[in-house]
Amino acid sequence: MIRRITGIGLMAALLASVGSVALAQDDKPKTPAPADQTAELFRKLDVNKDQQLSQEEFTVGLQGDMLEKAKAEFGTLDTNKNGGLTYIEYKAKFEKKEGAAPKP
Repeated sequence: MIRRITGIGLMAALLASVGSVALAQDDKPKTPAPADQTAELFRKLDVNKDQQLSQEEFTVGLQGDMLEKAKAEFGTLDTNKNGGLTYIEYKAKFEKKEGAAPKP
């Protein structure tokens, strides 16, 4: 049986894998920079590895209001209106909120 992952569940799973803590030589935890997290999330969402996110890849696992909001946001982020988000278009979402964790 296929279980649908809610948007929150998907984000938690992706951020858990992206936000793994690396220990420095002095054993102090170090978290990845937000830009690194954004790039990693883009790579994980780009299932077919064509270096663009389709609307289906961008909205994977979302339902209801979250799905509708994500579809509208996709249209806004797709500045060249080619039906896919490049990494540059995708990361613009996070540059507006410097330091924000990635959310598709």
